[in-house]
Amino acid sequence: MAKTNARLKRTFDKVDGLLDKEPTSVGRSGRLLLKADDDTHVTLAGSNGKLTPAGKRWFEKTGKQYNSAFDEKLPLVRKGAREFVQFRDGTQKLARTYRDSDHMYTRAGRNYFAAKGDAGYQEFLFNVPVKIKGTARGRQYDRFGSLPSTALDMGPMKVPIAMSMPEKEEWLRGKVLEEIAKRGDSILDVSSESYSYHTEGAWSYSVLESRVAEDGSVAVEATLDRPLQQGKPLSYSSLPNAWSFDPTSFEDSDNDCVVYQLSRQLGIDEDGIREDFDRLQLDLYADRDIYEGVSWRKVGPTARMLKTWCEKNSYSCYLLWGKNMISSFVGDKTHHTVAACIWGDHLYTFKENKNVIANMQVRIPQVGGDILGKPARPSQVELPELSKWGGLMPGHFWAHKDELPTSYERW
Repeated sequence: MAKTNARLKRTFDKVDGLLDKEPTSVGRSGRLLLKADDDTHVTLAGSNGKLTPAGKRWFEKTGKQYNSAFDEKLPLVRKGAREFVQFRDGTQKLARTYRDSDHMYTRAGRNYFAAKGDAGYQEFLFNVPVKIKGTARGRQYDRFGSLPSTALDMGPMKVPIAMSMPEKEEWLRGKVLEEIAKRGDSILDVSSESYSYHTEGAWSYSVLESRVAEDGSVAVEATLDRPLQQGKPLSYSSLPNAWSFDPTSFEDSDNDCVVYQLSRQLGIDEDGIREDFDRLQLDLYADRDIYEGVSWRKVGPTARMLKTWCEKNSYSCYLLWGKNMISSFVGDKTHHTVAACIWGDHLYTFKENKNVIANMQVRIPQVGGDILGKPARPSQVELPELSKWGGLMPGHFWAHKDELPTSYERW
């Protein structure tokens, strides 16, 4: 008995010296070990999931919760379109199934992501549809537009991963509308413009999703649901590696920049690509119609549609948003690679430098200066009457048509 107590005391002393260490799960046996710097270890839980006396002491001392069923730090086991939770007793239970471009979650899957804490959430950036009332040169005007979440001081919002995409969007809208309701009729005043929520307008979302790889590393992927329809770009010099853009990026595509560039770079008939995109619109947006009943052919395909199209055709795909790699896919047809940069509502495909882009790391997009800010005070400078457009000249600047009133106020 004395020897046992002495041995247990030595184990406890060792555990007390390892309170700053994180336990490690042994994949096959399911045991939970606490490893020391001298290559020794203490067993915190056996293969049956039950804590040892050392394990009970470590969790009691650290105040951390122990899940006897599974280790939430272990990645899901993927088998085709299905992913499984690895339980400590060696069994596996279905967590989620990838179907119709969305994940369907089981109870085991919901419990798994709930146990992961912050890692069990996705971050959403979003644009809120708004009505805008303003005054320019003594004249009142009304227009429609959208406000990014950062302009509302709401930033990225965390949404539980273990829900379908329609459920996530409904959950997000509910949270955002609760916040908007607190602000009254006007949710933002900028210069001489007042912004209010447009109940019939379309929302758009950008998903920042953390994925845990098999080696335990975490990557962040953003998928954008923004229609891309710019016929010919207005500005691109600030984008990375602009010298390596394919010439088709600058050709007039009659507001069909994605299909136009894919067809010419890959040697594929445009009609075939459009038919594929018709099916993708139905598959990806059947339950959350961001197109509001209109065909993508009228307003352009999204980056999600482009990436999914590449996946289905086994083309490697690398998408940048400004200077950030937001999404990537390595296909079997490595001789056909789609590398592109998204800016505004235009797609810039790369002709050169694709190998460099393929080696970039996916990361959270950094918010740039295109986000609407709050000026200290409106300008009182008198502007001359508008004259007929005669082309760009030194000193000119450009803006999208829905930004013109605000731009003139600033200048």
